[in-house]
Amino acid sequence: VVVLNATPAPHRDYRIGVPRAGTYREALSSDTPEFGGSGYPTRTTVETEAVPWHGFPQSIRLALPPLGALLLLPG
Repeated sequence: VVVLNATPAPHRDYRIGVPRAGTYREALSSDTPEFGGSGYPTRTTVETEAVPWHGFPQSIRLALPPLGALLLLPG
């Protein structure tokens, strides 16, 4: 799952629908200091919730860094 925040404002509790129930782990955050980012704290592991969102029967809540991208993998 790829999530982009193209705004300068971080989002602490941003919900998105996901295709598979279970655990998702952060494989990449473009906002980490090693990539020149601000180091905004993200949730490196999240569990799905049985809350339908974006046409999917489950969703996750993320902490999105400003002007950043997250790559999440199931498992």
